[in-house]
Amino acid sequence: MSVIPALDWAVRFMGMGEKAVIKTDGRYAKGFRGNLYPEIPSKADLSLEVQLLEATDAPDLKLLSPTEKIALATCKKEQGNVLYRCRAYNYAILKYSTLIEMKVKCLNNMAASMLKLEHYAEALTCCSAVLMYQPKNVKALFHMGKVLALQDKYSEAIQTLRKALELEPRNKTHEAAKQAMDEKMLENPSSTQKHQAMDEKMLENPSSSQKHQAMDEKMLENPSSTHKHQAKSAWGLSWKWLLGATAVAIGGIALSVAIYARK
Repeated sequence: MSVIPALDWAVRFMGMGEKAVIKTDGRYAKGFRGNLYPEIPSKADLSLEVQLLEATDAPDLKLLSPTEKIALATCKKEQGNVLYRCRAYNYAILKYSTLIEMKVKCLNNMAASMLKLEHYAEALTCCSAVLMYQPKNVKALFHMGKVLALQDKYSEAIQTLRKALELEPRNKTHEAAKQAMDEKMLENPSSTQKHQAMDEKMLENPSSSQKHQAMDEKMLENPSSTHKHQAKSAWGLSWKWLLGATAVAIGGIALSVAIYARK
């Protein structure tokens, strides 16, 4: 028989050997379904007289075997389902949240295992799944930083490890990993250039003079483009002379016509 939600919550505030009377309505008893044995009608209010004789601490997930973890997860899920059927949605969410905590720990362990096997894509998938539930999960950020570094994505790795350090500033392991990434960036010129380009892109509203300077530098690197620019300038200049000469000629004709008309 599943534990009545009202009883499950009330005993948490009781002392060892204490007796209490717990009164609850149908929502936190057996809900809208009721119970066959012992017989409890649907939506029935209950009054329970209980005494706390024994209590055990919650199990440490790190010490549980895989089979025990699965059994615990199944139990939490069933408790959440009972609370959901009783329409005690807030309490159901708390039970399901415990399952998410267990899932997050499993995903972090999977990511670490995938790293050992050099399955970097799978490790990255596990880290992303953890961060979807807990964006500030330090272990997931650290594992993701290591994966990105092993994929030679040093800029992204440094940014990820920096987030982990912001959450745990005194973590020596994360600090050492970030320093190693900085050294890798210096050893790898291409990645350093990418990082510099990223920093420049973050600058807001670059001046037009900088753009012009970049264009000039690009033209110096590409002689053919310089010749094209010179040719285009010369062609534009010849057109200006031609148009000027035409304008002078037309002006001269107009002046001659005006003088002839006066005569």
